[in-house]
Amino acid sequence: MISGGRFRMGLGVSGPQVSEGWYGVPFTRPLARTREYVEVVRRAWARELVEYEGEEFQFPSVGGTSLGKPLKLMIGPVQERVPIYLGAIGPKAIVQTGETADGWLPAFFNPHDADELLAGLDRGLERSGRDRGAIEIAPLVPVSVGDSLADAQQAVRPFIAFYLGGMGAKGKNFYVDLCERYGFGAEANEIQDRFLAGDRMGAIKAVSEDIIEVGAIACEPAELDGRLAAYAAAGADSLVAMPFGSDRTATIAALASFGS
Repeated sequence: MISGGRFRMGLGVSGPQVSEGWYGVPFTRPLARTREYVEVVRRAWARELVEYEGEEFQFPSVGGTSLGKPLKLMIGPVQERVPIYLGAIGPKAIVQTGETADGWLPAFFNPHDADELLAGLDRGLERSGRDRGAIEIAPLVPVSVGDSLADAQQAVRPFIAFYLGGMGAKGKNFYVDLCERYGFGAEANEIQDRFLAGDRMGAIKAVSEDIIEVGAIACEPAELDGRLAAYAAAGADSLVAMPFGSDRTATIAALASFGS
């Protein structure tokens, strides 16, 4: 687990819709691009002259005016090392995270069925000669604590529906793919189909209790510590908690008091 310092850098190359529609970059070699991305950023943070000849990135660039030259940051970071986290959830990408990253930020990390994901991470760690102690596992988790279970679940449904419905194309949504590996493919595909058809409310209503259990913590106050403990027991070192619900201040306070 990473300790010391306050800044963590989360990197990723997104998916084909964002990469090609927003960045103008073909989504053809995401693993190679991510690996080189991490290598280049590490050199920059170390205040090295960034001269890089990769398959995806070249610094200085090839062509153009030919006036480019290797450059470095003018101001060094306060931390000796800025840890780089990846939010991978695809099988090959998780292995790569274990090989290259300081931290892992998985969404839809199911604490009751995470063995397959963690096995991939361990394979990557082994390839790099490291173990779990070298990486921080910090799942991204929407958290809603309500007076009733129904209220808590309703608060996170729109977020889950957006990830399964809007964060990818049909046949190319990494979150839907992950839910299929968990055994909830039919539910995830129904949510996506309704969302892509423009039926946003229908997509939200289609978010089942099983999908909520996979993608979020939604519970009454007395159950929160047990739900958090399940993530710790599954291997999580910390959570990137996103508070939802009518009293987010109380949820944040309850999260802060965990283990105290």
